[in-house]
Amino acid sequence: MESAYILFHMWVQAVQQAGSTNVDAVRQAMIGQKVKSPSGFEVVMGPNHHMAKPVMIGEIQADGQFSIVYK
Repeated sequence: MESAYILFHMWVQAVQQAGSTNVDAVRQAMIGQKVKSPSGFEVVMGPNHHMAKPVMIGEIQADGQFSIVYK
């Protein structure tokens, strides 16, 4: 879910930068786009069109919430 949120916002920024929805123009503009993720990290689109984001490992608590055990 978070990746879909991030990629949509990156796509919007790329369309604005390209000034068009032309696929080739947006594909080029995607490189280097930065978005702050809902988990608080800045995510950057690499030149290989893969995004990298930090790993967090959580543990589900009795109340259904998560306790982060590794960041």
